[in-house]
Amino acid sequence: MKGEFYTVIIKQNCPYSMDAVSLLEKNKKKHKVIDYFKLSEKIRKEISEVIKEQNNNNDYSYHPKIFKNDEFIGGFDKLSKILTK
Repeated sequence: MKGEFYTVIIKQNCPYSMDAVSLLEKNKKKHKVIDYFKLSEKIRKEISEVIKEQNNNNDYSYHPKIFKNDEFIGGFDKLSKILTK
C-alpha cells in the first residue's frame, strides 16, 4: 500500500478521540473518522472481532480505536508514539 492511511473509530465527546483526530490533522496524515455509536451492532461486533484477532486475542474496549493501513494499532497513546518517532 502506498503511504499511510488511518481509520479512527471515535466516541463523541471523548477527549482522546478528538486528540487523535487533531494529531492526524496536525501531521497531515490521511484519515477517516467513524463514530462508533452510529454503527450497527453487527458492524461494532465485527470491529471487535478484528481487533481481538489483531491484538493477541485481547479485547479493546477503549476509544478511539485506531487502524493504520487496516492494522489495529491501539488508541491515542500508541498513535502519538508512532507520529512522534
